Amino acid sequence: MSTNTKRKQDLVRVELVPMRKGEFPARAFPEFTLDHGQVWTADLTEAEARRVRRLAGRRHVFCHIYDMRYVRSDNYRQRFIRAFPPKHGKYRCVYCGRWVKTRDMTVDHVIPVYGVKRSRFMRWKIRHYTDVNDLRNLAPSCRRCNLKKGESTSFVWRWRARLGKHALYWRIRRTMVVLLVLLVILACLPGETGNMVRQYLLTAGMAIRDGIWRLLAPPLPG
Repeated sequence: MSTNTKRKQDLVRVELVPMRKGEFPARAFPEFTLDHGQVWTADLTEAEARRVRRLAGRRHVFCHIYDMRYVRSDNYRQRFIRAFPPKHGKYRCVYCGRWVKTRDMTVDHVIPVYGVKRSRFMRWKIRHYTDVNDLRNLAPSCRRCNLKKGESTSFVWRWRARLGKHALYWRIRRTMVVLLVLLVILACLPGETGNMVRQYLLTAGMAIRDGIWRLLAPPLPG
Protein backbone atom coordinates (compact mmCIF):
# COMPACT_ATOMS: atom_id res chain seq x y z
CA MET A 1 0.00 0.00 0.00
CA SER A 2 1.44 3.41 -0.92
CA THR A 3 1.67 6.11 1.70
CA ASN A 4 -0.67 8.30 -0.37
CA THR A 5 -3.59 5.98 0.38
CA LYS A 6 -2.89 5.73 4.10
CA ARG A 7 -4.50 7.98 6.62
CA LYS A 8 -1.94 10.31 8.18
CA GLN A 9 -3.13 9.61 11.72
CA ASP A 10 -2.33 5.91 11.19
CA LEU A 11 1.29 6.57 10.18
CA VAL A 12 4.55 6.91 12.04
CA ARG A 13 7.76 8.55 10.87
CA VAL A 14 10.67 6.13 10.49
CA GLU A 15 14.22 7.45 10.23
CA LEU A 16 17.14 5.27 9.19
CA VAL A 17 20.79 6.21 9.63
CA PRO A 18 23.56 3.91 8.33
CA MET A 19 26.12 2.89 10.93
CA ARG A 20 28.82 3.48 8.35
CA LYS A 21 28.79 6.73 6.42
CA GLY A 22 27.71 6.39 2.81
CA GLU A 23 26.68 2.74 3.08
CA PHE A 24 22.89 2.83 3.07
CA PRO A 25 21.27 -0.29 1.53
CA ALA A 26 18.70 1.57 -0.56
CA ARG A 27 17.52 -1.57 -2.35
CA ALA A 28 16.45 -3.12 0.96
CA PHE A 29 14.39 -0.02 1.83
CA PRO A 30 12.82 1.20 -1.45
CA GLU A 31 10.15 3.29 0.33
CA PHE A 32 12.77 5.53 1.99
CA THR A 33 14.07 8.81 0.60
CA LEU A 34 17.10 10.84 1.64
CA ASP A 35 15.95 13.66 3.92
CA HIS A 36 19.14 15.39 5.04
CA GLY A 37 22.70 14.34 5.71
CA GLN A 38 22.68 10.57 6.21
CA VAL A 39 19.05 10.42 7.40
CA TRP A 40 16.56 8.46 5.28
CA THR A 41 12.87 8.82 6.11
CA ALA A 42 9.50 7.29 5.29
CA ASP A 43 5.97 7.48 6.70
CA LEU A 44 4.75 3.95 7.38
CA THR A 45 2.13 2.08 9.32
CA GLU A 46 3.13 0.66 12.69
CA ALA A 47 3.24 -2.88 11.29
CA GLU A 48 5.52 -1.78 8.45
CA ALA A 49 7.68 0.17 10.89
CA ARG A 50 8.20 -2.93 13.03
CA ARG A 51 9.20 -4.90 9.92
CA VAL A 52 11.68 -2.18 8.93
CA ARG A 53 13.15 -2.14 12.45
CA ARG A 54 13.83 -5.88 12.32
CA LEU A 55 15.39 -5.58 8.87
CA ALA A 56 17.47 -2.54 9.89
CA GLY A 57 19.12 -4.51 12.67
CA ARG A 58 20.32 -7.08 10.17
CA ARG A 59 21.47 -4.42 7.70
CA HIS A 60 23.53 -2.47 10.28
CA VAL A 61 21.27 0.58 10.13
CA PHE A 62 20.04 2.64 13.08
CA CYS A 63 16.24 2.83 13.15
CA HIS A 64 14.20 5.50 14.95
CA ILE A 65 10.39 5.52 14.99
CA TYR A 66 8.38 8.60 15.96
CA ASP A 67 4.76 9.59 16.31
CA MET A 68 3.73 12.02 13.55
CA ARG A 69 2.99 14.59 16.26
CA TYR A 70 6.75 14.96 16.74
CA VAL A 71 7.64 15.50 13.08
CA ARG A 72 8.38 18.89 11.50
CA SER A 73 5.61 19.78 9.04
CA ASP A 74 6.19 21.25 5.59
CA ASN A 75 3.93 24.28 6.03
CA TYR A 76 4.55 25.49 9.59
CA ARG A 77 6.14 28.74 8.37
CA GLN A 78 3.16 29.57 6.12
CA ARG A 79 0.72 28.74 8.94
CA PHE A 80 2.60 31.03 11.32
CA ILE A 81 2.66 33.96 8.88
CA ARG A 82 -1.08 33.56 8.18
CA ALA A 83 -1.87 33.45 11.90
CA PHE A 84 0.46 36.34 12.81
CA PRO A 85 0.80 38.79 9.90
CA PRO A 86 3.92 40.99 9.98
CA LYS A 87 3.84 44.57 11.22
CA HIS A 88 4.86 46.82 8.32
CA GLY A 89 6.51 43.83 6.65
CA LYS A 90 8.71 42.97 9.66
CA TYR A 91 8.83 40.66 12.67
CA ARG A 92 10.56 41.19 16.00
CA CYS A 93 12.98 38.42 16.99
CA VAL A 94 11.76 37.06 20.32
CA TYR A 95 15.34 36.40 21.47
CA CYS A 96 17.20 39.63 20.71
CA GLY A 97 14.40 42.08 19.86
CA ARG A 98 15.80 42.99 16.45
CA TRP A 99 13.28 43.71 13.69
CA VAL A 100 13.80 41.63 10.55
CA LYS A 101 12.01 41.55 7.22
CA THR A 102 9.64 38.67 6.55
CA ARG A 103 11.95 37.12 3.95
CA ASP A 104 14.83 37.13 6.48
CA MET A 105 12.74 35.88 9.39
CA THR A 106 12.94 32.25 10.48
CA VAL A 107 10.12 30.52 12.35
CA ASP A 108 11.71 28.75 15.28
CA HIS A 109 10.38 25.75 17.19
CA VAL A 110 10.78 26.97 20.78
CA ILE A 111 10.87 23.36 21.98
CA PRO A 112 12.97 21.95 19.13
CA VAL A 113 11.86 19.04 16.99
CA TYR A 114 15.07 17.14 17.73
CA GLY A 115 14.54 17.56 21.47
CA VAL A 116 10.97 16.31 21.27
CA LYS A 117 12.09 13.25 19.31
CA ARG A 118 14.88 12.37 21.72
CA SER A 119 13.50 13.39 25.14
CA ARG A 120 10.43 12.12 26.99
CA PHE A 121 10.52 15.26 29.13
CA MET A 122 10.25 17.47 26.04
CA ARG A 123 7.35 15.38 24.78
CA TRP A 124 5.70 15.88 28.15
CA LYS A 125 6.21 19.64 27.80
CA ILE A 126 4.12 19.73 24.61
CA ARG A 127 1.44 17.35 25.90
CA HIS A 128 -1.21 20.10 25.61
CA TYR A 129 -0.19 21.02 22.05
CA THR A 130 -1.70 19.44 18.97
CA ASP A 131 1.84 18.60 17.82
CA VAL A 132 5.35 20.03 17.76
CA ASN A 133 4.22 22.46 15.02
CA ASP A 134 1.51 23.99 17.21
CA LEU A 135 1.42 27.79 16.90
CA ARG A 136 2.17 28.05 20.63
CA ASN A 137 5.50 26.34 19.98
CA LEU A 138 6.48 28.66 17.10
CA ALA A 139 8.18 32.03 17.38
CA PRO A 140 9.75 34.53 14.97
CA SER A 141 13.52 34.66 15.11
CA CYS A 142 16.40 36.23 13.26
CA ARG A 143 18.82 33.85 11.57
CA ARG A 144 21.63 34.64 14.00
CA CYS A 145 19.59 33.75 17.09
CA ASN A 146 18.11 30.69 15.39
CA LEU A 147 21.58 29.35 14.61
CA LYS A 148 22.82 30.23 18.08
CA LYS A 149 19.92 28.42 19.76
CA GLY A 150 20.14 25.42 17.46
CA GLU A 151 18.61 22.33 19.05
CA SER A 152 19.03 23.60 22.61
CA THR A 153 16.29 22.57 25.05
CA SER A 154 17.46 24.95 27.78
CA PHE A 155 14.70 26.62 29.80
CA VAL A 156 16.52 29.96 29.29
CA TRP A 157 15.66 29.95 25.59
CA ARG A 158 12.07 28.93 26.33
CA TRP A 159 11.60 31.81 28.77
CA ARG A 160 13.22 34.29 26.39
CA ALA A 161 10.77 33.18 23.70
CA ARG A 162 7.82 33.43 26.08
CA LEU A 163 8.73 36.94 27.24
CA GLY A 164 9.93 38.16 23.84
CA LYS A 165 6.50 37.69 22.28
CA HIS A 166 5.18 40.65 24.31
CA ALA A 167 5.95 44.25 23.29
CA LEU A 168 5.71 45.33 26.95
CA TYR A 169 8.73 43.18 27.80
CA TRP A 170 10.91 45.04 25.31
CA ARG A 171 9.68 48.44 26.56
CA ILE A 172 10.52 47.53 30.14
CA ARG A 173 13.89 46.11 29.13
CA ARG A 174 14.78 49.20 27.11
CA THR A 175 13.75 51.48 29.99
CA MET A 176 15.86 49.51 32.49
CA VAL A 177 18.89 49.71 30.23
CA VAL A 178 18.51 53.50 29.91
CA LEU A 179 18.12 53.88 33.68
CA LEU A 180 21.17 51.73 34.33
CA VAL A 181 23.29 53.77 31.93
CA LEU A 182 22.13 56.99 33.61
CA LEU A 183 22.97 55.64 37.06
CA VAL A 184 26.45 54.63 35.91
CA ILE A 185 27.02 58.10 34.44
CA LEU A 186 25.81 59.78 37.64
CA ALA A 187 27.98 57.48 39.76
CA CYS A 188 31.03 58.71 37.86
CA LEU A 189 30.31 62.35 38.68
CA PRO A 190 32.49 63.97 41.35
CA GLY A 191 31.08 65.48 44.50
CA GLU A 192 28.01 64.74 46.59
CA THR A 193 25.79 63.59 43.71
CA GLY A 194 28.24 60.88 42.68
CA ASN A 195 28.67 59.75 46.29
CA MET A 196 24.89 59.47 46.75
CA VAL A 197 24.45 57.41 43.58
CA ARG A 198 27.36 55.12 44.45
CA GLN A 199 25.92 54.59 47.92
CA TYR A 200 22.51 53.80 46.41
CA LEU A 201 23.99 51.28 43.99
CA LEU A 202 25.98 49.66 46.80
CA THR A 203 22.89 49.39 49.02
CA ALA A 204 20.78 47.98 46.17
CA GLY A 205 23.47 45.44 45.31
CA MET A 206 23.72 44.25 48.91
CA ALA A 207 19.92 43.93 49.11
CA ILE A 208 19.86 41.82 45.95
CA ARG A 209 22.71 39.68 47.25
CA ASP A 210 20.93 39.10 50.58
CA GLY A 211 17.68 38.24 48.79
CA ILE A 212 19.42 35.65 46.60
CA TRP A 213 21.18 34.22 49.63
CA ARG A 214 17.91 33.79 51.50
CA LEU A 215 16.42 31.99 48.49
CA LEU A 216 19.36 29.64 48.02
CA ALA A 217 20.51 29.10 51.60
CA PRO A 218 19.38 25.81 53.20
CA PRO A 219 16.80 26.19 56.00
CA LEU A 220 18.11 26.23 59.54
CA PRO A 221 17.36 23.12 61.59
CA GLY A 222 14.32 23.56 63.84
